[in-house]
Amino acid sequence: MGEESEHPDSEEPEVPSRTDGRPDDLPSPSAPPLRPMRHRQVALMRAAALVALTCGPLALVVSWAAPSPSVHASGPAARQPATFEAQSPQDQGGFAEVFLGLWLRGGQSGETKTAAQEALRTMAPEVPLPEFGGRPPRVAQVRAVRSVPVGPGAWSVTVAVDLDGKQPAYFSVPVVGGGRGQAESFVVSAAPARVGGPPARKVPASPYTAEVTPGSALSTTARQFLSAYLGGSDDAERYLAPHAVLPPLGSSYAAVRAERVTSIGSADGAVGRQGQEVRVRVQVTARDARGAQWPLTYALRLAARDGRWEVLAVESGLEGVKASTSKDGE
Repeated sequence: MGEESEHPDSEEPEVPSRTDGRPDDLPSPSAPPLRPMRHRQVALMRAAALVALTCGPLALVVSWAAPSPSVHASGPAARQPATFEAQSPQDQGGFAEVFLGLWLRGGQSGETKTAAQEALRTMAPEVPLPEFGGRPPRVAQVRAVRSVPVGPGAWSVTVAVDLDGKQPAYFSVPVVGGGRGQAESFVVSAAPARVGGPPARKVPASPYTAEVTPGSALSTTARQFLSAYLGGSDDAERYLAPHAVLPPLGSSYAAVRAERVTSIGSADGAVGRQGQEVRVRVQVTARDARGAQWPLTYALRLAARDGRWEVLAVESGLEGVKASTSKDGE
């Protein structure tokens, strides 16, 4: 159990939050490349639909009817399959998300109900609507968690729904797609099926099995780097290897306490030979300005250079983890 940083001379100094207001605009070394424009248009459409979900069914209908460079209308909108660009496996998942969010509001009464039904007919012309007796469930989140191709242009999409703040409910949505080139049409061919959630899996064995000696060069570098980085201090850059850059943090913490440092292979923490690399995982507790305690875990890749450890990258922590296909209890 480490101690929270409070003095600048201690091993894990508390680094105050940045006060000059200057944003951290350094790009991430592992940041994904920019998505093609048509992918970004699909993402924007999905985001707009999700925002509209929070505003009610009528707003959703407006969002679907609004002109968009990624929406292509042809014929009567109430009876044509909803159409948007589909260039990745995630597109049918987003379509199923929006459909199910609308479908779960299909039983509302009054003018809003009619508008929601018209929007649903665009996406699922032959799908019956649920009847809630004027008391539709409260839908907090809708997320596609699995998409399985079952034939050419056909997918079974499993969608998780947070209903009334209870345990997630899962629905299987049959989605059919067709068309080529810049746009592909999707339609829901039947009513969703209530299904069970994904099977539980065992947590794979962690490759971070070596406890790094406290006070060693490796432990000290990892702890002090995270104290500076999470505290929003420019001092974090002095722990970086040449040409390494930090991903933008977006916020900072008032204090950071490193609880444990483990590594893959190296335990004593002494500086290795020139160019030697090591991966460590650091469990920290960060305190924000309101006093809330955040348990966080960071995976770092470091390299030895000129007699010290330098940070090469902030990683996911899954590097070196062997995939597990066994279900819980097997």
